[in-house]
Amino acid sequence: MGTSAIVNQGNISFATAESAREAFKSIEKWVTNALSGNLPKEQNGDYNIHNVDYENGANFITFKAYSSRYQNLEWQMETFCDFCKQLKDIEYFDASVWIQSDDSIFWDASEEKDLELSEASL
Repeated sequence: MGTSAIVNQGNISFATAESAREAFKSIEKWVTNALSGNLPKEQNGDYNIHNVDYENGANFITFKAYSSRYQNLEWQMETFCDFCKQLKDIEYFDASVWIQSDDSIFWDASEEKDLELSEASL
């Protein structure tokens, strides 16, 4: 089992809203192909890019991504960025990869006292 990671709010920015609108179609197609394993052999892999969105009039496209292994998510974002670099009028690609943990540590003093009282009554 690996350490999971997320891109909570990826952003691909373009010089104009028109460029972003045109790029959105290409990005949607690339992501669909990535998710279904229909990319060139060297790009195929385990992708989980989702919520790709473009709001009319905006000069950017947003997305989210996830992997149960942060190394895989870094690879996904590098490969996705390489594709996006080829798009007309792209200004930047931002995909901050965050390590995510499903484990948490919680301690509550009142629960410990309740346990001590119940053990004492035995």
